[in-house]
Amino acid sequence: MSNSFEKSVKGGTKIKLAPPKAKYVEHILLATQTGEAGVAEVFRTLQNRLRDSTWTIVFKSLIIVHLMIKEGHRDVTLRYLAVAPKTRLAINTFTDGRQVFLLEGSQCMALFTPVITKGRKLVLRLS
Repeated sequence: MSNSFEKSVKGGTKIKLAPPKAKYVEHILLATQTGEAGVAEVFRTLQNRLRDSTWTIVFKSLIIVHLMIKEGHRDVTLRYLAVAPKTRLAINTFTDGRQVFLLEGSQCMALFTPVITKGRKLVLRLS
């Protein structure tokens, strides 16, 4: 099963500048219903994609994480991320001391402040 989640993560985070395809997202969301084990399988591949040198792959990976939190089974992804948010959401290749994520040149820049966990809620602030 893990190999198929890996295939879905790679398919959903392709370099092409387009939203992740629904067939990949739906399969990834199934992982949230299998509990923390399924989410861990998805994040094993997502961690590599988050550190990729291509901004579209990193951006799509963050979209996948967002969808897992928003549309996945209740709180499974949040509980998984809350254990070690700095390592599980590390985007080292595109970050500096202030965690600046450059999307496309100087025209499209989003400043990500550190991930904050409060109780059971995980908040990713844009500044």
